[in-house]
Amino acid sequence: MLEKPPLDVLIVGAGFSGVYMLNTLRSNGFHVKIFESTADLGGTWYWNNYPGARTHSEYSMYQFSDPTLFNSFDYTERSPGRDDVLKCFGAVEEKLQLQKDIVTKL
Repeated sequence: MLEKPPLDVLIVGAGFSGVYMLNTLRSNGFHVKIFESTADLGGTWYWNNYPGARTHSEYSMYQFSDPTLFNSFDYTERSPGRDDVLKCFGAVEEKLQLQKDIVTKL
């Protein structure tokens, strides 16, 4: 039987900060998992599905600081809506392959 590596860090929530921490800690050699209560990335943005849901700030506040990430995704509006924010999370997943380290409840 294969032994599981030890878990160094458990992050709760796959929103912007959780995803950022997962990537940062993984890059530094830590064994990290995210526990997320939804079926996908997005944190609060997964649930914010009321009509007109959008960010309260300009898109630059909703970007990851890694240039390979923010240069690979363009928001369609200055103050993006929910669908655009979730597309950003999808682009981040595509680049970083985060799902393998995320445990979802649903």
